[in-house]
Amino acid sequence: MQLKHQEALTTWRDDEQVISTDPRGMSGGDVTSWEYNDASGMEVKKTYADGRIDSASFRHGGAERKFTYGYLAGSNLLQSLAMPNKVTLTQTWEEKRDLHRRDALHAAQ
Repeated sequence: MQLKHQEALTTWRDDEQVISTDPRGMSGGDVTSWEYNDASGMEVKKTYADGRIDSASFRHGGAERKFTYGYLAGSNLLQSLAMPNKVTLTQTWEEKRDLHRRDALHAAQ
């Protein structure tokens, strides 16, 4: 038996009221989606409703290679990117002016 994967999840929010009925008939909503490798079944990418990507993977030479993204809290600004070779790119931002200040690469020991 092959297991099915979660491909999409819709979330509804209403600051004015409590949603007390099944929201599937409501329009709108925020959709988080997942993509999977057909052959391995492994998660390839998770994308949030605002377009941010949580992680992305690919297969090379029989091994799964995964990139993990970290964002500045409350924004779509990329703060870190962990790569499969154990190197992490860290970016520094000046939040008040939405200004990219610096990049740094760190290799895991």
